[in-house]
Amino acid sequence: MAQVKKVNTSLQSLGPSEKIPTDADWATDSFRKSYDATRDGYTEHGAEVKGKVTSTALHLDESDPEAPGGWDVSVYNCAESTLRLYVDGEDITPDPDNPGQVLPKGPQTEIYLQSFTTPDGGKSWQLDDSQLVEGTQAEESPCAA
Repeated sequence: MAQVKKVNTSLQSLGPSEKIPTDADWATDSFRKSYDATRDGYTEHGAEVKGKVTSTALHLDESDPEAPGGWDVSVYNCAESTLRLYVDGEDITPDPDNPGQVLPKGPQTEIYLQSFTTPDGGKSWQLDDSQLVEGTQAEESPCAA
């Protein structure tokens, strides 16, 4: 978990519109490409992202040393987000619970299920995937406790 926390700190140190550096050893190439493509999408649509995501807790979900392709660890990342999207200075952050409405102001609680892999038998770890957890899975996660 110490390596997972280190990776998480590296990810959270990025600015809201900043891409993952190509030399970052804490992210797989596939995660970096996906993450950076999202940032490019905001720029292409003229959106500016402000705010940040801060972890409040990390909980081990699974650790599988025998996973296909090598050791795999998944972690629930309990977080608080202040990310907002702006176009021409106007807040357009969508509210997932109320389509067509702007998300209410203030920090939002979010839960991510993140997958990590190791290129060197467990000495170092790389973030390979991060998915927002919602609904029943969020309610049953350790973050909800």
